[in-house]
Amino acid sequence: FYVINKPTKIYNKEQTNTIQDSVKKNLLRGLKPEQRTLANALFFGDRDIGWKQISETFRSAGMSHILAISGLHVGLMLFISLFLLTRESSGLVWRTTVVSGIVFFILLTVETRAPILRSILMISIITLFSLFKLRCNPVGLLGCVALLFLFVYPKDAGTTTYQLTFIVVASLLVLLPQIQWRILGPSDPNGKIKWLMLRWFATLWITGACAWSVSAPI
Repeated sequence: FYVINKPTKIYNKEQTNTIQDSVKKNLLRGLKPEQRTLANALFFGDRDIGWKQISETFRSAGMSHILAISGLHVGLMLFISLFLLTRESSGLVWRTTVVSGIVFFILLTVETRAPILRSILMISIITLFSLFKLRCNPVGLLGCVALLFLFVYPKDAGTTTYQLTFIVVASLLVLLPQIQWRILGPSDPNGKIKWLMLRWFATLWITGACAWSVSAPI
């Protein structure tokens, strides 16, 4: 009886993971082991056996903040999906349905890691607020998401992943605008393309420097 029912048990387990496994398999197909490990961590929050070596490489290179702010693809997916599936004349119900469907799909495919969940919650709430034409305070939202995550996963408070993702993002929200203002001054949307490009590259480097200076001590 046990031998007969054992394959059925395994089959059911595979069925529950079909969506997550198929998405990972299709997106990570053809990548080298190191590339697969990094992409699996950044996009899905899954850390496999080779993650320790990849993580140490990033830390020694002073690029831990890149691992901390993983999850930026969530916002990109929402933006592209809203652009392709909705129009200016689209109703609020349809736009909200599109956002909810994408978020639900992402939740089915990712692991419960702090950077990914933080990104999903923040971007989803900000997107929904914008659809309803409501204002949202990103700093206050970040604090609420951090408290919500600790309420669900209190043991993760002392992990480097949790500390990095929330502290680095908080620094980008609070410190980065002040640093940009002092170094680059106010932006001029009507300026020449050359100066706009230089300002964009300078902003990119300032953002990286700000994130690195906060993540390095951690």
